[in-house]
Amino acid sequence: KTEASVFKSVLGWLQIGAWILPSPSDIFSRDHTRACNGDSIARVELARLVEQYKVHGVVETGTFKGYTTWFLASLSTMPIVHSIEADTKTFLAAKAKLWNARNIRLHLGNSGKVLGDLLDRLPEQTALFYLDAHWNSYWPLADELNAIVRFRGNRDIIVIDDFHVPAQAWHYDSYSGCANDL
Repeated sequence: KTEASVFKSVLGWLQIGAWILPSPSDIFSRDHTRACNGDSIARVELARLVEQYKVHGVVETGTFKGYTTWFLASLSTMPIVHSIEADTKTFLAAKAKLWNARNIRLHLGNSGKVLGDLLDRLPEQTALFYLDAHWNSYWPLADELNAIVRFRGNRDIIVIDDFHVPAQAWHYDSYSGCANDL
């Protein structure tokens, strides 16, 4: 199939009211500058971690538009990237964008719960967890960390996006007036 016919097929099954789907140029774009919320330092560090620690799989929570998912999947040593998204509309849009990525598996659901089911399927070798899920009043970070430690121990790399680092002027998220920290 051509990219245009695939896009028309995707549009056929993604009729979601008035919600706006990704444009064809966005779906077929492989622009990595949008990964990690446009943070080039974060992209360089993730690539360095994957290479230095010979990462054999990635689990991302919070797929959103799939930019970081695609970037992680493009790293040369990456056999598989699992990404979990809680919002159905966002999940479907990411699925449309990433339709032809052979080493990406998208999962719909609460990352704290889906993660527990997924951890048994990861290889024994080092994995990288990119935790970036947050929505509404539920903040899954503690559930995600507990699941990782319970199933995987301390052999993996955990990166927490939008995290408050004291004495740094970096952007971080907050929910209900609480900073994204432990």
